[in-house]
Amino acid sequence: MFKNDSVEIIPDICRIHCKPQKCLFVVSADSTYFYRYAQIFYKSIMENNNGDNNIGVHFHIINPDEKCFEIINSFKLANYSIEYKNLSDYVKKAYYTIPRYSMMPYFDKIYNCKHYIICDIDIAIDKDIDIFLKSVNNYNFALVLNGAIYNENNKMSYPWSSIGAALAYFKKCDEMHQFFQHYNSYVNNVFDSTLQTEHANWLIDQMALWHAYNKVAKHSSCKGISKSALIMAAQMYKGGKNEFVKHFSSKYGV
Repeated sequence: MFKNDSVEIIPDICRIHCKPQKCLFVVSADSTYFYRYAQIFYKSIMENNNGDNNIGVHFHIINPDEKCFEIINSFKLANYSIEYKNLSDYVKKAYYTIPRYSMMPYFDKIYNCKHYIICDIDIAIDKDIDIFLKSVNNYNFALVLNGAIYNENNKMSYPWSSIGAALAYFKKCDEMHQFFQHYNSYVNNVFDSTLQTEHANWLIDQMALWHAYNKVAKHSSCKGISKSALIMAAQMYKGGKNEFVKHFSSKYGV
């Protein structure tokens, strides 16, 4: 799996029910996170898209079961792809974050959308999507850049920690394609499925984003944004993830 594998990454199954032309949200998750957060994520988009069917969602699910299909089939406008992977406990958590970015060349061929927003699944959209799109429309990229500087006494201040993977905006253009080429090049050469250490390949999505940012986005039109420009992250919710789920499940009746 990976390690210099340059073949285009494609899902095992892909089902497209609608092709939004304006904006597509893309997330990837395993079955556990999909159960817990997919309905909140989806319904928060429907609440904040002003009834615009040209703002859509694509879920990429790794190793789903029947419950996942029951949930996804209840969504009117959702599209999905499926990937079956035999992943060890050492590497699976790191892998789940990768396909939302690594499969973008494939997804773009299908959708040919003007705007793409890649997110974590354990979030709720809590801002007007059109207002957000207008705020980034003059840029090719909008990324969460926190300006962290390397400090040997603080592991979370390594250079790649200065870019967040929970929210990223891309305008369809040549630079977007170059960005994902560099992202995939990094992942293909670094991700190692044979590792048997705790947190193997951890933060690889941020490292790959940092690599692609420095190769492409840094030299293009890129806007620095905060997560709060569009989303409420479960881990940042007052009371933590359990309270996040409790609140939004009640709000959306899930």
